[in-house]
Amino acid sequence: MKAWCYVLLIGLASSGAVRAEQGCPAGLAPIGQAPGPICVPQPGYGLGAPSSSQPSQPQPRGPQWQSRFGAMSIDYTRGKLGTAANMANTRKAEKAAIAQCRANGGDDSSCKKNLLSWGNGCGVVAWGASFAAMRSGASVDAAASEALQVCGQNTGDCQIYYSGCSYPVQY
Repeated sequence: MKAWCYVLLIGLASSGAVRAEQGCPAGLAPIGQAPGPICVPQPGYGLGAPSSSQPSQPQPRGPQWQSRFGAMSIDYTRGKLGTAANMANTRKAEKAAIAQCRANGGDDSSCKKNLLSWGNGCGVVAWGASFAAMRSGASVDAAASEALQVCGQNTGDCQIYYSGCSYPVQY
């Protein structure tokens, strides 16, 4: 019986701690006495460092880039070239280069067959006495070096006939 009395006394003594909160949410403090205390904001709540309940501000994004594409189309037998640069995608660049090749007098099947496209870089045509080479690279110099080497292995008197670049643009 003594043990039961001790448990009851401890329970009654701790019941005041439970009542002390008064049912106010975080950041609010009870004012007044029971049975009708009201909850008011605590001084300084919400100022200074952001709390975990407040959403943080979104971080600014870095620069955004859009890729650009270019293409070249050649009718070797007729010596006709079509080019396109700074297009939104490869398909548009290739279609524009083929259309220009045909408009310049190139044969449709030859213009479609001899096609080179690139993205975010450069394209070059090296033309020699009896051979032409198309190459692409990160820069005109890189593409030209390779095109002149391939052209020079197949014919003499190779020179850069066309170069164009399509680099990404920032938006």
